[in-house]
Amino acid sequence: RSISISSEEGLDGVDGSARFSFHPSCSALASVSGPITARLAAEHPARATVEVHVRPLSSVPGTAEKSRGMAIREIVERSCLLAQHPRTLIQVVVQALTNPTPGYALLAAEINACTLALINAGSIAMRGVVCAVPVGRVKKGSVISVEVDVADDVVLEGGGCFAFLFGFA
Repeated sequence: RSISISSEEGLDGVDGSARFSFHPSCSALASVSGPITARLAAEHPARATVEVHVRPLSSVPGTAEKSRGMAIREIVERSCLLAQHPRTLIQVVVQALTNPTPGYALLAAEINACTLALINAGSIAMRGVVCAVPVGRVKKGSVISVEVDVADDVVLEGGGCFAFLFGFA
């Protein structure tokens, strides 16, 4: 399956943005703002606060988007050096550009788009680069496939999204 990465047509009013696609099944766009001044109730005295908003293609965010947002926030908190910016806010907004799929490809695309947006921003030091991939086990035999697509979702026994942090030091 082919992938597409784009950070050239940046969004206005944000520090960094990027688009990531697993063609043709799913695509996500992420933007990063920060470090910016945090609200008094949200600031942490020893590190930056991370706020992640996941938006669906249409309508308002539901339970699935809030769950993916919490997972992405945990990943961003572990991959960034937050102690360098105490009492500030790092705001990440992730927009799904395709309808959600039954598998984990959209989550992987959103994680990869977030990482690329953080790199594009350049204002937040990172421990390393996070790369995510959807995986699944096909019902016929014991074949484990890394190239899980929308058509494969009907023949999968189980699946998930694996995110790996590749550190610089």
